[in-house]
Amino acid sequence: MNGLPTRTNAMVEKGDLVEVTLPPEPSNPHVGLSDVPIDVRYEDADYLIVNKPPFLPTVQSAANQKDTLVNRVKNYYVKIIMKAELSMW
Repeated sequence: MNGLPTRTNAMVEKGDLVEVTLPPEPSNPHVGLSDVPIDVRYEDADYLIVNKPPFLPTVQSAANQKDTLVNRVKNYYVKIIMKAELSMW
């Protein structure tokens, strides 16, 4: 908080700057890709905001393992990475 490490029970006051740093997560090889496009509403280095269709599961379950929001987003990023790698050649 305010540029310093803080305990979880620290009181936040008006004007305090709270930053949360999360470690990078490795890609899960068990999550497949869904080729269904996503409706990206906003994207920057920190956020991807999409319009999630109603009834589309967010994560995989026993009933649905191939077409979830996670599968679609993973495919979206894989395509971006592949394009970037191809442009380097």
